[in-house]
Amino acid sequence: MTPEAPEGGAPEEAACTACGARLPVRELVLDEASGEWLCPWCRGERDTCGCSDDDT
Repeated sequence: MTPEAPEGGAPEEAACTACGARLPVRELVLDEASGEWLCPWCRGERDTCGCSDDDT
């Protein structure tokens, strides 16, 4: 199962269901507790948010 999978195959890029950041599908992980596809920032694996244009 992949996020936003269209008929006929999985997308190469998808959005985090929590923050909306667009990332390659391989970066998103299904959170079994919430059923959401989460990016590394929402999972707490990275310090800065991927949905922000600010690099600080």
